Amino acid sequence: MNLWRYFPESLLEISGILLLPYLAIPFYLYIFYPLNKQVDERKGLAIFLLVSVMASSIMLFSIGPQIGKVIPPLALTLVVTMPTLMFINKLYTKIYHSALLWFFVMLAGWLHSLSWGVWLFALGGS
Repeated sequence: MNLWRYFPESLLEISGILLLPYLAIPFYLYIFYPLNKQVDERKGLAIFLLVSVMASSIMLFSIGPQIGKVIPPLALTLVVTMPTLMFINKLYTKIYHSALLWFFVMLAGWLHSLSWGVWLFALGGS
């Protein structure tokens, strides 16, 4: 089972796509402000940061000739799924100030996972 085959390789044709991690940095820096100020969201944000660090660690340790085909893509999917579900939950319960926060966290998760996938395919193709 190879979950990497579902990644769209056509993203590599976009010019400047390898600079995507630099776009994720401001979103991750934004997470630290509400982590200190919004007590009710602190636990969820801390879990998201922990999941992001865990996914990055899995990606770093699995880079090699036989990169993991199941666990690394699932870890990156978890980085995307968790804030997306929190964002949808906040919209459903009509807590809009928290939904806006989770929207930015969701963007950080998407950029994180997409940048890892793009760099992995770029390294594999070189």
